[in-house]
Amino acid sequence: MKQVELYGRVRYAVKIQGMSRREAARLFGIDQLDRRMIGPLKRFFERMYEDEATMRVVEGERDQTFDSASISRAFERVKHTEIEEDEVSIGGVLIGLQPIRRTFEFRSSETDEIIEGKFGPQLSQDFLERIEGDQLLLGREWTAKMLKKTVTNYDGRSKTRWVLLQFEE
Repeated sequence: MKQVELYGRVRYAVKIQGMSRREAARLFGIDQLDRRMIGPLKRFFERMYEDEATMRVVEGERDQTFDSASISRAFERVKHTEIEEDEVSIGGVLIGLQPIRRTFEFRSSETDEIIEGKFGPQLSQDFLERIEGDQLLLGREWTAKMLKKTVTNYDGRSKTRWVLLQFEE
């Protein structure tokens, strides 16, 4: 049900508050959907579409109704959305780290590309222990194990997100 609520919140932001679709997608993290959620989401909207259903979402004071045309658009979008996830190991240098925001910047030794993303919860605990022990993390050569997640939207555009899983010296 969380994904239905998310869809409702995005539609409310776009239709009622006048936010652009791109702003809403960034705000609510649609491009960060888990690959395991796409299948059930596709089946949900397919069923709603086939039955020409409507949907009403009520949360507190907010009350939003989605007609069959809205459901049809949602189905077409989610039907053509694909998420590909790969675990990769990349050698390089850690050049930036924000523990509170859980973000990192890493320069690949192979391509000299700056990779930005979030780091996973296990890495977060490991970093805290290293920082407390005054171990120098930035500017060192590491092999980083990362999750590369590529989301291809209904319109063919794709976006890659990175999650830092662990470091090896």
